[in-house]
Order: sequence, then C-alpha cells, then structure tokens
Amino acid sequence: MKRIILLVIIFSVFLTGCSQYSQLGIGDIHFRSLKFKGTSTIEIKCDMEVDNPSKYTIAMEKLDAAIYKEGKVFAVFELVDTPEVPPMTEAKTDITLQAGIADPLAIITTGLDFNNWNTADFTIHGKIILTSDGKYKKVISLNHVPLDKVLSYIK
Repeated sequence: MKRIILLVIIFSVFLTGCSQYSQLGIGDIHFRSLKFKGTSTIEIKCDMEVDNPSKYTIAMEKLDAAIYKEGKVFAVFELVDTPEVPPMTEAKTDITLQAGIADPLAIITTGLDFNNWNTADFTIHGKIILTSDGKYKKVISLNHVPLDKVLSYIK
C-alpha cells in the first residue's frame, strides 16, 4: 500500500504540463507512520523531498484517487492536509493521506499475501489539483491508468 501511495504522488507531478509545475523535482519519500483509524481506514504520514526552483509556492490542494482491482473499487485515497513547497527551495514536505479499504473482508478471504498480487489487475482513477500561489490551478486526471504502467514509468 505504501508503494501505491508513492506512485500516485510521483505520477501526479510527472503528468503536469504547465511550466511552473514541470520544474518541480521529487526526491526520496519516507514513510513516517501508518495509523489504523478503524478496521478499514489508515492514516498515512510521509515526508517527501521536493525541489521547487520556480518563483511560485506550489501546493497540492486535493488528491482524491481510487485504486481498482479487477474492475471493483479496492481502496480510496484522499489528502488530509494541504502540503506546500515554498519558491526557490529544496525542502522536505509533510504529506498526510487517508486510505480506506473498500471491502476489507474480501482481502482477508482472498489472502493477505501481497507478494502474489498482480499489479496488472490494478488501475488508478482519480483527480489531483495543484496550485501555484493559490491562484493558478492544474487539474491532473487519472482515468483508470494501469498500475503496472505507472510502476514501469517511475522505475
């Protein structure tokens, strides 16, 4: 699950087309904590190293994404806070996401051996909104992008 979140964040930055967004550089992402908030909800906190050489403060206003497994909703991710990267800086940015498993009982019955899951069975569908200085918005739509294609793109 950590890898999927990393991929959604990195993929969102690579898909941007505006010049101020495309200048962003993503470094390492370190997961600080996973906190269970019930039987099917997890709060994920991570640090992401970001290089923003532009003259704009870049913020991730919204991230709503769903991971589909074999055509059915598997997990839903949403942004809890609004991470910002100041202009002309290389800094670590805190990101907090909330992930909800759509059908936890199905995961338990099919087995918790995540190594046997095929990434070709998963797709990502969602929307990410980036802003620069709170004025200019860039909407990134992920329309059932195969997870294995995203993985091969980032490697």
